[in-house]
Amino acid sequence: MENNDKNSASIYPFNLSFLSSKFLSSRMLQTAKCYEKHQQVSALPGSIPRANPDELLAIFNKYASVEKSGRKFMTANDFVQRYLNLYNDENYNRETVRLLASAADTSKDGIISFEEFFAFEATLCSPDALYLTAFEIFDNNASESITADEFEKVIRHTTPLMQLDFDFNCEFIKKYFGAKKQRSIGYHAFCQLLHDFYEEQGIQAFKRFYFKSKINFF
Repeated sequence: MENNDKNSASIYPFNLSFLSSKFLSSRMLQTAKCYEKHQQVSALPGSIPRANPDELLAIFNKYASVEKSGRKFMTANDFVQRYLNLYNDENYNRETVRLLASAADTSKDGIISFEEFFAFEATLCSPDALYLTAFEIFDNNASESITADEFEKVIRHTTPLMQLDFDFNCEFIKKYFGAKKQRSIGYHAFCQLLHDFYEEQGIQAFKRFYFKSKINFF
């Protein structure tokens, strides 16, 4: 998930794809025999073979640094920096690491259980993995819905939008979250929003550029 600003996380689809491939490649390297076997006998068209749960548990235990009541958990740093080997710079952005780890931390309690780790692997093997992963990142409080504030907070943490003053009070945003932006949206509406958002961003950028060009002309 590298971009020009190493301290920021981009939620653009190709970067979520990078996160997914990074997780799966790490899993495959450490469960090579299991992956080869599943690839031969159980892979379905358009799907990615699942890893053996016992081998996934071994991987999880290798990187989990927290223990509570006899159970191990991964921190955000365990998951992103140690397992995925991302954002290991000395001046890394903690919010970026937290955001990425929240894709697996479905309870949003700041730590990742093996059950969550296992479920995240299942998510990445599904056809709509990118949207499912994005939904978990935007859902800051495990409510299974997205508010306007949650959407804006994550989007503003992406590099391209830090460089572009997107209008979050526009009619496009209000169409999804209501006139006063008090409505929450579920997974399917979120997918449509994310799909249309980048087009809206382009429209706003074009209008801003066109307006400035007219002013400079006169």
